[in-house]
Formats: sequence, C-alpha cells, structure tokens
Amino acid sequence: MSNNEQIPIGQITMTRAERQRLEKMQRSPRRQKKGGEPILGKIIFIFLLLIACVFVYALVRSRVTGEPPQLAGRQFYVVVSGSMEPLISPGDLLVVKKAAPAELKQGDIITFVDPANPERVVSHRIKEAVGDSFITRGDANNADDPEPVPAKNILGKVEYVVPYAGYVLDFVQTPRGLIILILIPSLLIVVFEFRKLLNYVAAMEKIEKREEHAIKP
Repeated sequence: MSNNEQIPIGQITMTRAERQRLEKMQRSPRRQKKGGEPILGKIIFIFLLLIACVFVYALVRSRVTGEPPQLAGRQFYVVVSGSMEPLISPGDLLVVKKAAPAELKQGDIITFVDPANPERVVSHRIKEAVGDSFITRGDANNADDPEPVPAKNILGKVEYVVPYAGYVLDFVQTPRGLIILILIPSLLIVVFEFRKLLNYVAAMEKIEKREEHAIKP
C-alpha cells in the first residue's frame, strides 16, 4: 500500500472496547441535547438572575427615594408594633396592594399614613366606612384610632403577611446585607454557570478530538 493511499473508514481496525467507548461519547451529547437539560439549566439560571436584578433594583430605588420597596405593583412594609397581634407581629412583612377606596370594606386591613402623624405609616383593620373616610382599629387595641382615615391617606390593602420576613428585608436594605444576601449569591451563580459552560465546551472538544483520532488513516 502506498503512502498516499488511505484506508476506508469502514476498514479501520478498533478493539471492541474502543468502539463502545466511541459510540458512548457520540451518544452522550445527543442525549443531553434531546433531554433539554442544558437548556433547562440556562432557563433557571436566567430566571434567578433576573429576579436578583429586579430585587436589587427595588432595594436601591427604595434607598434613593426613601419609599418602601416595590415589586409587581406591590409595596413592602415592615411591621414595627404589636397593635395587630396576634395576626400580625413586629418583624413581619406586609405585602400591600394599591386599592381604590370604593373597593375597601369593613374587615379589610389597610396601610395608611396616620392622619395624626404624617411621618407614621400604620396598618389597621377597617371597622366602619364614614363617607370618604374610614374608622380603623388595631386588633390588639381596645379603642378605635383617634382620627378617621381620609381616602387620600390610604396606601393600599394588605394582601399577604410574611412572618419574620421584615427582619430579613431590614437587613438586606443595609449596605452589608445587600452584599451578603444579594450581590454575593448572584456573583456565585454567574461563576458556577460559567464553569459549567467551560467544562461542557472542554468535554465536547475532547470528544471531537477522539473522533478525529479514531477515523484517521
């Protein structure tokens, strides 16, 4: 056989173990692509990253404007008093949705600017509607609030109560908390996903080199 003559691929001599190993390497990436595992991982990664970015934006905006954090049309307030115990306790997080006065009724818990102290935000239950104002009272209090709440003072209706989450939000709003609970985890997600991508690329390159070596004359 001359030096320039090439052996047909079908006549290449390989041991059974080598052939099985080559077939396994060829099937592996196809199974991953068909199963969608890498794609699912990327979707989850992008989703988590977007959530982290939106949350960081809400916290930074809150720090700059002095307003409570807002997401998806909801505002978040940390409970600092026990006037609504046992349902709502200090350290709980209130998820408040904006609501028109006409949508509110007796028994709803509303968050409002205290008419007696504009610097204070209160969350109490509606006891009665009087014209354009509302009589409110804390569940733990024995008397109604001193002044009716005008409709213009209402910030929204309490939609959810998340126990103890207010402590976490308070901590996250500090520079140290923002770094520990948001920025560092987000950076780790990026690093881990980048390493997985590099490992996947390296594995594919090894497979291609082995295939090329296996079919060389």
